[in-house]
Amino acid sequence: MSHSPLQIAGKPVDPRYRDGWSRITDLIETGGSWSGRERNCCYLNLGGDLPFADVSYASGFDFPDDARAVASVDWDHDGDLDLWVTNRTAPRLRFLRNNGSPGQRGLLVRLQGTSGNRDAIGARLELCESDGDVRPLVRFVTAGSGYLAQSSKWVHFGVGEADGPYRLTIRWPGGVTETVEGLAAGGRYRVVEASGQAVRQDDRDIQLAAGSLAVVPPTGRARIALLERLPLPPIEYLDETGTVGVLSFSGRPTLVNLWATWCLPCVEELHQLKDRLGELDKAGLDVLALSVDGLKDGRSSEVEPIRRFVDKHELPFGTRRATGVSVDRLDVIHDVVLTIRTQLDGKHTLPVPASFLLDASGHLAVIYKGPVTVDKLLSDVELISDANGSATDPCVAYPGRWFLRPHGLGAVAVRVADRMVRRGHLDAALPYALLAADLATRNGNPFDLSHKAAGALIDLGNAWDQEKNLDLAERAFSLARKVDPTDAAALTNLGNIRLRRGDPRSAERSYRQAIVLDPGQLQAHMNLGSICLQQQRVFDAVRHLQAAVRINPRFPQAHNLLGMALLQQGRRSPAREHFKKAVELDPDYQDARTNLEAIGGTGAGGGGR
Repeated sequence: MSHSPLQIAGKPVDPRYRDGWSRITDLIETGGSWSGRERNCCYLNLGGDLPFADVSYASGFDFPDDARAVASVDWDHDGDLDLWVTNRTAPRLRFLRNNGSPGQRGLLVRLQGTSGNRDAIGARLELCESDGDVRPLVRFVTAGSGYLAQSSKWVHFGVGEADGPYRLTIRWPGGVTETVEGLAAGGRYRVVEASGQAVRQDDRDIQLAAGSLAVVPPTGRARIALLERLPLPPIEYLDETGTVGVLSFSGRPTLVNLWATWCLPCVEELHQLKDRLGELDKAGLDVLALSVDGLKDGRSSEVEPIRRFVDKHELPFGTRRATGVSVDRLDVIHDVVLTIRTQLDGKHTLPVPASFLLDASGHLAVIYKGPVTVDKLLSDVELISDANGSATDPCVAYPGRWFLRPHGLGAVAVRVADRMVRRGHLDAALPYALLAADLATRNGNPFDLSHKAAGALIDLGNAWDQEKNLDLAERAFSLARKVDPTDAAALTNLGNIRLRRGDPRSAERSYRQAIVLDPGQLQAHMNLGSICLQQQRVFDAVRHLQAAVRINPRFPQAHNLLGMALLQQGRRSPAREHFKKAVELDPDYQDARTNLEAIGGTGAGGGGR
């Protein structure tokens, strides 16, 4: 992670800093582990000069949680310290009772300041035996005890099997020193500043039953309500005649249900929907049931088997069939909403049955994995149709109103756009990138959202560029430039398009602006060097190509072009070295091999003078 910049106002943000934040937020948003899924560690102090011993497994502390904070407290009043641990992932909170010290005792002290702060933050406590010469134990009262944690202000001394009595010397935050005598092992004492005495607190017999986390058995069902409703991409389907239809909205909530003839839970769900269709219609819900038969094999099923199935079960939903494109788009939405990190974009994770509940404007409100009951549907339809806002939000478990709405929709839109591009749905990706770009201009959204939205547009432009659609590619790069004027990559790609259109002057202007924003733009330096070389501006060509070689010393094309520019300056010896380097990096690079042979070197990468 790059260091935070001291000043960013009016200046481009360091790309390394911005990229570092983007990677961290990506981990947060997509369920990634910050700790590499390492188990928690626990080390035992063996005393003296001996090393600490790793007792993670023996202590039972080695949970695979993504743990963050640890707070210690004698929770059960047995004289030893127990632990509360918070995690970034579930379970968010663990209590670890310390039963590993039988026969060992502790002595606990709680200070109350009178001349300084009441909690006596900053006080130093030294405990020693009244008539012994054992090394004293020293503790401090601190505000905070590690990352995002505050342990108990009862200061704990582990005294082992000794009985005492003990002498306690306190240096209060104001600098006054006070000594208290007669403390016994196993006691809990409260000391008020300048009182000269330690008041023993009554013992408490606390019994904590051992427990474990309850494991909820899998049911194959899940209801995922969105904090912020997401627009759905165009959903196409085939009707009985094979005509392509597109999901449209009549101002009523809609349930898009994916089912298959071979899926028994689908059949049961469809019958429940049929039996209570009147209630659903009265509640204002339209149902679009789409068969996914055959899509597992990469093609839509014939309509006749589906028609026979529908007629046999007397289903009122018609014989509409989902297209592979539509299911793939819904799978993208499902993956992004559930923050599934997968590198296999062709691998669908969407189960059947699966349903998507859309509000009256066509925005996704709830995803149902597995069968959904009609009662739950009716309840959710009532929630998303509440115009007065008096009902409970479907994404929370209790009634109320939002003081400040979440601001995560922009990041979700960026991830949808990115996944759509990777799966080849370029037209569907553009609205999500533009949505993120629009949200980036509003208050409360992350500062790097504009950079992420620009990145999505750049990826989309590169995909259109690969399809030789230069008009759409240039539009995407121009939009990225508008969304984030500090993004050098947008300017470099815009220059590439203009250069391929035969407009080197506009391309050069874009490249120079990109280099001002980010001197490390390799492609901008390379293409600027090539333009200058073609226009006989050899000095400028050498300067940019030398920069390209510094940025990536293992780029054979940069070495070859630099050799050509140096040769035009009459600098044969350094030109030969760069031709040799290009051939060494890529023995099949024929242009560099030809240039090396022409200057008197050897094409095999041997010695030349």
